[in-house]
Amino acid sequence: MKILIPYMSSTESTLEEDIRNDVVPGGIEKFTQEVFTNINGTIACTVTKSDRKNRRTKKIIQDAISINDPDVIIMNDPWKAQYCLGYDIPMILVMHEGQVRDIRMLELGKILKRINDAGHHIYFVSNSQLNFHVDMAQRIANVDFGPIKGLINPAYCDNVSGPLKQYYDCATIGRTDTTKNPFLLHKKLGGSNLHTVVMTSSVDVKSASINAYAKANSNWSGQQRTIYDQCHQDVMYNLACSKSFMSTCPAESWGITALEALSQGCPLILVTSDKIPLHASERIAADKSHYRTVNANATQDEFIDCVTSFGNLSLDKRQEISGMTLEKHSLEVWGRSIEKIIDIRLDDKTDQKLGLMHLFT
Repeated sequence: MKILIPYMSSTESTLEEDIRNDVVPGGIEKFTQEVFTNINGTIACTVTKSDRKNRRTKKIIQDAISINDPDVIIMNDPWKAQYCLGYDIPMILVMHEGQVRDIRMLELGKILKRINDAGHHIYFVSNSQLNFHVDMAQRIANVDFGPIKGLINPAYCDNVSGPLKQYYDCATIGRTDTTKNPFLLHKKLGGSNLHTVVMTSSVDVKSASINAYAKANSNWSGQQRTIYDQCHQDVMYNLACSKSFMSTCPAESWGITALEALSQGCPLILVTSDKIPLHASERIAADKSHYRTVNANATQDEFIDCVTSFGNLSLDKRQEISGMTLEKHSLEVWGRSIEKIIDIRLDDKTDQKLGLMHLFT
């Protein structure tokens, strides 16, 4: 069986190069890497940053379909998934989009309906994400994009050492932008006696707001440490050396970084908002004692209380967090779930063909 999965590179690197260099730009890219690495028969086609700039995306994807003649296509970008609709090839769309409102979302409900109406399968990654997009599609465009096939976990645990000696009171991971807002960690705990570490990316965009955000947060020092552009292995090491992990973005769809923190025995502090009171990453934890939530508008004292409450966890408790997370999110469990959604899609295509046979007999 041949499975085609396009890879939207954030640079000029191919999927294979990013895997070889241990580069994980984000959750969507990581999902593609994991499918390519672990599911037999997967073929990747890379679309680079310059490809998208020069409007080559559609041609690259459609050429890959024509050349490889796949049995199934897995997409995790609904806008790009439209390029696959003209083919008699079953498609699975995994929706990673967070709970955000921006110009791209104006047509999203219509796109999802078009994909659904064509008989393809759509999966979301959390209930809160699904409810958000159902509501937004109805309010913005009066569109009901129809039923989805279910929820799917987009990642599994890997590169796990378990808890190590703790150097940081709290860590976070996130690209430098105002939505992910990783520097909320420094802002809320700066001036206290707590050590924080923000693991983020260098800014290479032409956005005035993001550049301003990066500049405003470029001078943190001392107990508030910032580390840029680490490889995945080093990120995992720093998580293992942290007493807690703060997910600073209430609008997450499913926090892969939250999963990575839990796998290293690092409990979660999930930042919510008045509009999004339920954090999508709550469903990742194996037990409710493995996380706390706090509103983004909470006081510094409330944030400090969250961090210090996890500061004295025993090694046994941290190992419990790691072990229960590994059991819930193992490669074996994740791999079976991906193989299952592929089998369901292929079976559905067979059933559709059998249902149409009466038209030709």
